[in-house]
Amino acid sequence: MQVGDTFRLISPVPTDKTEVVIRVAGIWEALAPEDRAYWPDFPERIFENKLLVTEEQYRAHILPVRTEQTAYSVYYYVLDDEKMRLSQAEHYIEALRFVEREVSGRLPAGRMDFSPLPELERGLQRKATLSAVLFGFALPLVAVLLYFMGSVSAMLARYQQREMAMLSSRGTGRLQILTVLLVETGLILLVACPLGILAGLGLARLMGYTQSFLAFVPRTPVDVQWASIDWRLVALGMVVSSLARLMPSWAATGLSVVTFEQWNARREAVFRGMRFLLIGILVLVTLYAYRQLSNIGSLSLIGWQASDTSFDPLLLLAPSLFLLTVPLLAAELFVLFMRPLTWIARGISSVSGFLGFMNLGREGGQYRTPIYMLVLCLSLGVFFASIAKSADTWLLDRRRYEVGADLAFEPRDVQVVGMGIGGESGFSEIQALRLPLGDYEQLDGVRDATRVGEYQASVAAGQPMSRVRLLAIDRTDFPSVTYFRSDYAAQALGDLMNRLAMRPEGILLPTRMAERLQLAEGDKIALSIILDANETYPFTFIVVGTFDYFPTMFEDKAFVAVTNLDYLESQTGGLLPYGIWMRLDEEADGEQVLGDIKLLGVTPALPKDLGARLERDQSRLERVGMYGMLSICFLTGAVLAGLGLLVYNFASLMSRGLRFAIWRAMGIRRSEVMAAVSVEYLTTLLYGVGVGTVLGVVASRLYVPFFRLTEETTVPVPPFMPFIDWQRAAWMAIAIVAAFVVVELVMLRQIARTRVFEVLRMGVRE
Repeated sequence: MQVGDTFRLISPVPTDKTEVVIRVAGIWEALAPEDRAYWPDFPERIFENKLLVTEEQYRAHILPVRTEQTAYSVYYYVLDDEKMRLSQAEHYIEALRFVEREVSGRLPAGRMDFSPLPELERGLQRKATLSAVLFGFALPLVAVLLYFMGSVSAMLARYQQREMAMLSSRGTGRLQILTVLLVETGLILLVACPLGILAGLGLARLMGYTQSFLAFVPRTPVDVQWASIDWRLVALGMVVSSLARLMPSWAATGLSVVTFEQWNARREAVFRGMRFLLIGILVLVTLYAYRQLSNIGSLSLIGWQASDTSFDPLLLLAPSLFLLTVPLLAAELFVLFMRPLTWIARGISSVSGFLGFMNLGREGGQYRTPIYMLVLCLSLGVFFASIAKSADTWLLDRRRYEVGADLAFEPRDVQVVGMGIGGESGFSEIQALRLPLGDYEQLDGVRDATRVGEYQASVAAGQPMSRVRLLAIDRTDFPSVTYFRSDYAAQALGDLMNRLAMRPEGILLPTRMAERLQLAEGDKIALSIILDANETYPFTFIVVGTFDYFPTMFEDKAFVAVTNLDYLESQTGGLLPYGIWMRLDEEADGEQVLGDIKLLGVTPALPKDLGARLERDQSRLERVGMYGMLSICFLTGAVLAGLGLLVYNFASLMSRGLRFAIWRAMGIRRSEVMAAVSVEYLTTLLYGVGVGTVLGVVASRLYVPFFRLTEETTVPVPPFMPFIDWQRAAWMAIAIVAAFVVVELVMLRQIARTRVFEVLRMGVRE
């Protein structure tokens, strides 16, 4: 066809006018047929055997000829996804369903062929799942934040109680005092709210750089938009902050000087009963959640579906409940453990040790909040580090199991330009299968290489299974290339290779396959191997060993049997097709190696690049969000715990200023006072760090085996193996000790600068 040619279109249905003369006005070609974001299908497939005309030409020339007129009409609507907000996904879904109902009801045989409805539903499901999982991980941080806000507000209210009681005694009404508190709270929120929103957006953007727990890498940042802010949560945060500030102070506004002293004497008994009741309830709920989780056996976090009504959402909160409850017990036990120190102090000759132990024994309750926050923060960090290490290791093991090595491909022959005899250029064919392994191993970044043949086989007739994948390997090179975990087989990989070496016709079978076939070591098994499309070769092998898992074997697809490649080649009398497995250097780039292989004249067909798969997995939004939440929760919790301990210790120093002044007036040296404070502080710090680390390890041993950070709801292979990140646990403990020692030095400096006579003259009471 050429532009300007004329043709006659004949209608298949006889009419008065059975033909239409057309003239070719132009020939079109898609500029970017591979742009799948634009084309609903391949353009050559969409417009194959079709002519394009305008609507006016169609109505004037085509409709009169066709008795049925139009076979079908298609309407295209392009939605502006730049204005789309996932928070409105439910509204979009309902609107699309409404359009679908209207189309089917108003148009003859009308239907919606393509719509973003499935993608929106999957996105909404994905959001609900991630929200539930991330909330489970963020729950300890929420508890720390609420505990911090409530404790600081209560402490501030205690410092103002005498002032409020004095105002109440002199005739100031509760509404007047409340008005002052409301004005203060409003001014605080006016400054804090925009700063908090900006900080939240910044933290959300920081999460996009997360690769693993506390590991950040440069990458394209996640687009964080103002429209993603849930203003309901912002309002809830403002209400909670206001209540945390107002409630303790409101309770104090109705007290006079006398009633305040009476309430101050009774409050400890009331609070003790409430604490014990809360701890008891949390312990029961934690035990119930752990029991339910133990009955299930495992829980895939990313793969969990929020639409599953049979799932108990309390299971997602099981580790968080443990991490919230046990630090409360640890804080209460601290007070109990410190009481015997009053007896021990009587036998200590050192003034500093005596005073420090006596204060801890008598007033250990004032350290409940710092102990709780410190233990919770450290146990949270150890647990998060352990679950991240376990997930990272398992991801690496799974991808290694899929590929078998760092790089795998099938060598294919290609035509390359070469130099002929006499210097003339020509074409020569390189036989890729005859290329020595040494040529591959000499490439930059390649450490070792081995041949692995993969063939389809079937068990002899009458057996309970038919289809088998047969891997033929070079037993001398294979162990240096593949990844083989110790739990894949009862014997080590080297032992299995030695068994193949002892019998050329030996074969390794999966344990479950051998059990089904009722085969043991030394038994024979007959296999029919398909080496090409036309020929099947019968072989008889001798079972020399079994394994539970072998790289690239997935039982739901087919069992894998392993034998010697050189034995198959010797029996068939020729070179069999095989693949190449490679072990690369740590810094090697798989794409670069594949490019170098092409320079050898070999086409690497069906490549499997372990590094590329890991990079793709590590950049998935679910994984980035999960590790980002873990990292942000721990860092924020550590900051809050540090601030809480700092505030409490400075408040303790201020409230005990009169006591320190009296000690000085009694002749106790300033260094001895500082040493007594150091005894209290270091004892508290060591207890919190030690107990927090131990509880983090216990939480990891109890809960990490249940939580797999994977998108698969089924049980993937190889099995999940939990680990405890001892290295990060040690570094976190050291970092926290170092940070709090610095805080202690600052406090001791404050004590050293205190003037005794000013404190005595002011008469500050504890």
